[in-house]
Amino acid sequence: MCAHPSDPGGDILDLAHLPVEEEAEVKRLRVERALAAMGIRAEVPAPPPPPVREGARARIRLHVGRGGRLVMFRRRTHETVSPPLDRMARPRVATAARGLEEGLSALPEMEGGQVEVRADAHHAVAVLYPLAARRIRQAADLARPMGPAGAVALRDRAVVGDPRVEFRVAGLALRFGPVTFFQVHPEANDRLVADVVARILALGPARVLDLFGGAGNFSLPLAAAGTQVELVEASGPAVSDARQNAARLGLDVQVVRWDATRFDPGRSFFDVAVLDPPRSGGGETLARVLVTRPRAVVLVSCHPPSLARDLRVASDRGYRVEDLRLHDLFPLTSHVEVVATLRR
Repeated sequence: MCAHPSDPGGDILDLAHLPVEEEAEVKRLRVERALAAMGIRAEVPAPPPPPVREGARARIRLHVGRGGRLVMFRRRTHETVSPPLDRMARPRVATAARGLEEGLSALPEMEGGQVEVRADAHHAVAVLYPLAARRIRQAADLARPMGPAGAVALRDRAVVGDPRVEFRVAGLALRFGPVTFFQVHPEANDRLVADVVARILALGPARVLDLFGGAGNFSLPLAAAGTQVELVEASGPAVSDARQNAARLGLDVQVVRWDATRFDPGRSFFDVAVLDPPRSGGGETLARVLVTRPRAVVLVSCHPPSLARDLRVASDRGYRVEDLRLHDLFPLTSHVEVVATLRR
């Protein structure tokens, strides 16, 4: 469940100069080389073209510079640059971000902080992250320039309007609170979820363990397909959203608030697991899952070197890699999402 930091300036869209086919080949080679470095042999296909390539992101996090200017940092520097909003973000997100700058200029206490702008089909939301936990005067004034039904939240607390956004995932209308993670490219995420769910259903599991489960990106569609699922997630807001979505949709999912890196899989019954860890990878969590000898593990990774290390761990414990597939959730960049099924 990766939230990729953007690489600003000329770095942020580092593959934007390439045709879509060449971009896909760069991503394929990145994964292939990472696996080869760990001695992993697997067929690595190129990702299919993304459903939306230009202006794909439904959320974007920006730094607040002097005078309320919204900026990003160049990779490995403190040099600020203006983000290429129209190429990166959905029109509603880009428009809202531009509108915010005027209002932020009147909020000097936000300088040095961050703003995440997120938007669904109905409205835009500004989530404020000041440097310190302080009250932001006139924060409600930021809603007006964001367009109709604009909303503002101070971290997880609503300031004005409804700070939730709603996206359809595998046909389910899922709602996400202001600090809950969701994949930035909704249509590409729909493909990713369809891939993961199809793999798991083909295994005919008795019960699935979903570690790093977030707000239920995989668990809720699996439950809708009739699968018993236990979701484990550390984030309180994400757990709350998962439970509320499950209740609203009438889905039976056991949601456990616990740090997946410290979770003991031996205390749960499951025969198939799905892991969507952060960029650091599954690591010891994956190793503990494999000790329980599940029939299969579906591993989702946003960082090829971490993926390679995890596949090495699985291989050393008697699991083979089946059907490795790439998904382009961050078009115009070198980032890529990978799904692999591990079978013993």
